[in-house]
Amino acid sequence: MKLPELHSASLFLRDNSEVLIINPKILQKKGMIYVSGILDNHFFKNVKDIEEKLELKRETYTINEMFIIKGIENHGGELEISPVIISSINFNKLEVEFYCYGQINEKIKLNKSEKDFIYSISFEGLSIYYDSVTTTKQERSLLGKYEERTLTLTKDFIETSASFNHAGNTVDIRFALINDKEDDLVHLIFHEDSRLSLELYNEIKFTILTFLSFACGNNINVRRESFYKDGFHHSLLYSNKKVKKKFHSNFIPLNNLSFLHKNVLNDYMECFEVFLFINEHLHLSQIILLLNQAKKAQVDSSIFIMLIALEKLADKYITSPFFTQTPSFVVEEDSFQGFIKNIKSTFNTYFRSDKTSATKGQINNLWSRIVNVNKKGKTEDKIEQLLKFAEIKVTPVISILFTVLRNKAIHQGEIHLPEANAYENKLALELLLNRIISNLIQYRGLRYLRAEAGKNICEQKKDYSIDYTVFGLSKVIQRPTYTARQSN
Repeated sequence: MKLPELHSASLFLRDNSEVLIINPKILQKKGMIYVSGILDNHFFKNVKDIEEKLELKRETYTINEMFIIKGIENHGGELEISPVIISSINFNKLEVEFYCYGQINEKIKLNKSEKDFIYSISFEGLSIYYDSVTTTKQERSLLGKYEERTLTLTKDFIETSASFNHAGNTVDIRFALINDKEDDLVHLIFHEDSRLSLELYNEIKFTILTFLSFACGNNINVRRESFYKDGFHHSLLYSNKKVKKKFHSNFIPLNNLSFLHKNVLNDYMECFEVFLFINEHLHLSQIILLLNQAKKAQVDSSIFIMLIALEKLADKYITSPFFTQTPSFVVEEDSFQGFIKNIKSTFNTYFRSDKTSATKGQINNLWSRIVNVNKKGKTEDKIEQLLKFAEIKVTPVISILFTVLRNKAIHQGEIHLPEANAYENKLALELLLNRIISNLIQYRGLRYLRAEAGKNICEQKKDYSIDYTVFGLSKVIQRPTYTARQSN
């Protein structure tokens, strides 16, 4: 990734004193940002003074206790790199390297007055196929004759749009996703007539990140943001560990060449307003991060992570406005109550007589367990209710996952079952979580399951019984037709 070049820089200590950095350079190692240079030795008296002013003997720091580097970029832009701490120092030459825990903020003054908005976002780890072509040409005028030659044709961008309501207003955005192979990034560029306000972007930034992370099956990073704020153009470059791109999913087949003409991205973007709404209540973003993390783990760890994700999602569901069901029972409750009447006299004859040494409290506790045995356990019921709400048909495989596998995994640490090996259980859980999330956000596009005998096996769900407007979703009636949908 291209980094700004420093013309000059200074280190600002916590007392706001300034130390000149000679020959400053910005470096990147596996996604993390470093600044190297030589500190001005005139600022320090001796080694002890260096240690005290740079706080080198501290063992721990908070963000507020770290330093800031400010400088001028080679093209005149102002740079602020923060927060930083010293990662290495040579006391003889005062050669030093700083480790950045935050970001580089480059800003340039603009002579215009506009509302704060975001231009573009650059993602790392986002993997999709593209349907539009960039053409590189060679042009020249030779001996009075114009010549043109095509050098390359590269499919490297795709356009789409989304609409949603926010604070009573409809927000329509149109953008392109551009593949930058040189920087190993995907740039999201907003159309100039549909840029997000900076305030709104910061509010939904994490939601955008996880929404795209679910589609590509990888927890992606925001590596760069370009925006206008307070009369300045800002370019914010984040210091983050590099995302491993090899982990992805084809369930939403954005990165499967076979579905390039199926409008998968447009179909997926139509779910964004529902995702925004339901994420407020069910915290789908956290579930997506866990799901994608599980794909990178060993099989046993992966199963545990996904079981935890499902438990977490079910917990959120039964405490959300969406949960309106009454308690569930193993068998029909009237029949069970008839059965209880037949054994009540037997219970009283034995336990409420001199035939037992049990205390009154123990007897009452036992009776409470008997009369409540027909009620489904909280864990069992909440998973069942979540599956029902997500319109997931309970198959024998799913029943085994939650009546057998969950109990064995949580209580015994065992993930192997006679019916399937651990890896098959992992695949079943991954597919189930993908289906639950897709149904909750009411995704109506194609879902890729597997390749079989040279054919792509897919599924599609177009109709949903849940109407989120009943729960408060202010749904956009019709999206603007910015881009023409291609035929199959």
